[in-house]
Amino acid sequence: MQDLTDIYYFVQVVELGSFTAASKALGVAKSQLSFRVARLEASLGVRLIQRTTRRSHVSEIGRRYYEQCRLLLAAAEQTQQVIDDAQAAPRGRIHVACPVLFAQLLLAPIPSISCASIRTCRSTSTSATTRST
Repeated sequence: MQDLTDIYYFVQVVELGSFTAASKALGVAKSQLSFRVARLEASLGVRLIQRTTRRSHVSEIGRRYYEQCRLLLAAAEQTQQVIDDAQAAPRGRIHVACPVLFAQLLLAPIPSISCASIRTCRSTSTSATTRST
């Protein structure tokens, strides 16, 4: 199985038109990009990008592979988004302990407003009067 980062670098080189442009856009050394794409080519056993000292162009098999890689990277981004969404939503229990008057005047409307938009939220409150002995 190929390294997803190698595939990402290959896609960036194709989309930006050169190793130099991809290097600048990604902030990665041109030699590193070239190495990673060459490693991808070696693992696949095909030449994806034809290189000369002056220019490079995508081979026919490289173009077809590029189209599939774009779909693969889009699916990987969607997969990551599932995790990001699950971790971004607040969850858990909120418990507030405070004097009765404070709870009645200031806190009473907050849980219903806050938790109404969050499926996994539950809130409870406890108000207590203090006795002086």
